[in-house]
Amino acid sequence: MKLHEIEVWARRILSRIADGGPLEDSLVELKSKWPSPRWHARQLAGHANAARGNPIMWLIGVDEKSGVCGASENEAGDWYNQIKSEFDGGVAPAMTGPVSFDYAGHTVVAVVFSTTRPPYVIKNPARDTEKSGPFSLEVPWRDGTNTRSAGRAELLVVLSEEVVIPNIDVRRALIAAKTIHRQHPLGTYSSTTPRELLVTKWRIEADLYLAYAGTGTLFVPFHHCTAVVDGLDTCEKPLTFEGATFEAPSKHVSGHVVARSLTIEVAASELIINGAGAVRVSWAGFEEHVYDAPLLGTAALRAELHAVGHVLPMTFSADISAVPGAARDGVWKLVFLISRDRPNLSSIAGHRSFPQCIPSAAPSQVSGLFDSESASGVPAPRASLCGTCAG
Repeated sequence: MKLHEIEVWARRILSRIADGGPLEDSLVELKSKWPSPRWHARQLAGHANAARGNPIMWLIGVDEKSGVCGASENEAGDWYNQIKSEFDGGVAPAMTGPVSFDYAGHTVVAVVFSTTRPPYVIKNPARDTEKSGPFSLEVPWRDGTNTRSAGRAELLVVLSEEVVIPNIDVRRALIAAKTIHRQHPLGTYSSTTPRELLVTKWRIEADLYLAYAGTGTLFVPFHHCTAVVDGLDTCEKPLTFEGATFEAPSKHVSGHVVARSLTIEVAASELIINGAGAVRVSWAGFEEHVYDAPLLGTAALRAELHAVGHVLPMTFSADISAVPGAARDGVWKLVFLISRDRPNLSSIAGHRSFPQCIPSAAPSQVSGLFDSESASGVPAPRASLCGTCAG
């Protein structure tokens, strides 16, 4: 995992905590201060053993109840060498980082550990004392927020095949919006309840390449896919889109649609991944708010795709800059696209640069996103839009 990917992951967790939400992430541990190596090696080993090959992250300077409190200065290399010495044979989770960054006026340190060499066995931290007891080594296991000794069932899990999360390469991404008339959802009309409402229709599209090297089949339900748009000056809260639509590469042969991918399949309610391949994901939603002016600046797009049976979601994010376009049919003058000249995109699982993107926002290109079919010919998805904006 690259350093900027660690920071993206850490900031996503901190934003969730700042919004009042629970941590709800078994792969992340919060520490208000640097933990003592001898007594916290057991916790690290238990965390790594239960992760089943997925990377885990410790955030230093963050308390789950009080929030960000700041991390003190410390030599991470020396700290890691001390904690590594507590592992049997020196086989400890490999450390990536640390990554220090400012958040809410405090310094937060993110450290990621690889868990690809289980089982992790630690020495008795009470050794050489009267409380050492009869055992000298232990295989710890994380159970919720507690750490205990691993049982036979957990040892079988540790020795089983690790779960592989696909890397995501973002090839293209855009965010667009249009003011439209929509039938009133109440279904009853009066002088105070108009038949139609003037609303803003949003659409998000992203062309992805899933670099999956696992051996099993992954199933990603549409309703387990979420996109968040943040950073818009006129919105008090981020806009959250729930429920996605996918399109796998295809071609028309004798009037029939034939799949062009041997590894990616789109079923009625889920994306099926059998190997590496390309896919297009899109979200759409309505917001009962109309903007008087186009949005300026940069929008932060974050998305999570949750596969069945996996703890860690496939996640990608991109900072999408506004590109001028002509206003027509109520389409905003500015549409958000990934900047070809200044790409700034990241993925928690991995990323690579994209070869090209839409260089300009011509009226026909933008308007096509809001017809009955998208610009790619895919029927517009049905998705819910959560979050409120300034009126």
